[in-house]
Amino acid sequence: MKKYCFLLLIPILLMFSHCENTSEENHCEFLAIVGEPDIVGKWQAYEKGGSPGFGYVIEKVPRIPAKLVEFKSDNTLVTNVLGDYSYYYVLIDLTNGEKIVALFETQQEIENINLNEIGASYTLSQCENGNISLAFRYCFEGCHLGLKRI
Repeated sequence: MKKYCFLLLIPILLMFSHCENTSEENHCEFLAIVGEPDIVGKWQAYEKGGSPGFGYVIEKVPRIPAKLVEFKSDNTLVTNVLGDYSYYYVLIDLTNGEKIVALFETQQEIENINLNEIGASYTLSQCENGNISLAFRYCFEGCHLGLKRI
């Protein structure tokens, strides 16, 4: 009988000792980007974060169906994160070093942009592993989307 109890105990211990995957997809601390960011290319969402009212919660984004954001070199952005959309984006360097990605329905020249009139804009930051975060600027408790290059 002791032998059977011991055999049952092994899988239970293994279940509770399972370590969380430490791959690049796990959340990391996003830092301000120094210099010109290289965001052109396809990115896949792997995490999203927000506050439902009781602290900041980070959730994994399922791989299937893939939630993609593509920054193109002609300053268009194509995404299926919240439906299928196409925007023009402008990368703005603020005087405090913060990088902003602003989205528009029509092409914009950076010198004509009034920061106070931008609707959809995100603070851009980066992990040491190259992943980037787009944090919605008008979310008081910090809402972000973690993206990895594909």
